[in-house]
Amino acid sequence: MSLRILLLTGIKEELVAVERRWHLQFNRHLHLYQSARYAGLYAGTTGPGLQRRREIRQWLNQLQPQIVVNAGLVGLLQAEHQAQVGDRVALNQLIDSRYGTCFPGGPGRNRLASLTKAAFAPHEKMDVALDFKVDVCDMEAAFLAGLLGQFDKLSESISLVLVKVIGDRPEQYLLYQNEALMRDWARLAWWRRIGRAMRFPGGPFLLHRLRTNKLRALQGLARHTDILLEHLIRHQGPGQGIDSIFIPH
Repeated sequence: MSLRILLLTGIKEELVAVERRWHLQFNRHLHLYQSARYAGLYAGTTGPGLQRRREIRQWLNQLQPQIVVNAGLVGLLQAEHQAQVGDRVALNQLIDSRYGTCFPGGPGRNRLASLTKAAFAPHEKMDVALDFKVDVCDMEAAFLAGLLGQFDKLSESISLVLVKVIGDRPEQYLLYQNEALMRDWARLAWWRRIGRAMRFPGGPFLLHRLRTNKLRALQGLARHTDILLEHLIRHQGPGQGIDSIFIPH
């Protein structure tokens, strides 16, 4: 039996970043995307803060995957860190910010905290870094590790592999505070894009900078996710040379 992989991203724009290369098609029976290129690859979104817990449980029961890949963008918490937008961070610990629960893994050098609310402002990021002694933050990885650990049959045989890519740095706060105005940009008619660009705080130039930065981050996410999936499929498992592996408990 071929390796079954469940790829989960937090939001749709992260999933779209890898959608074309793997020819993801919606499976109405499973309410999930399935790859036309590799039949054992399924994909879906968790929603911010793991909002879709019920659906995730159903997917896990139906698919019984050997590997869950959680791919997504993370916020860098301190400007002193050398990682740039689009770089992948290798992780050795996940922290659930609600309870302080720590999930060890690796190999990697960085620690991640999963938050219930996004942190963008520099003072918010600094608070998270100091409170949890972490380098980056997201809104699903540690919550997902905890959820996977609740499945007794799965938790002994499943691996959680993370592909976390820098989406923003602390010094880019002013750029990202109006990110919501970019929602649905790809679906907007050209005249609506022009209107939104003219109304964007800071003007079209700042909007262009934001779009360029987000594109760099999403391209990095797509590239690193592709590399991992190719490796997993080729070796039919993690094999050697893979970092950021966690065993749910």
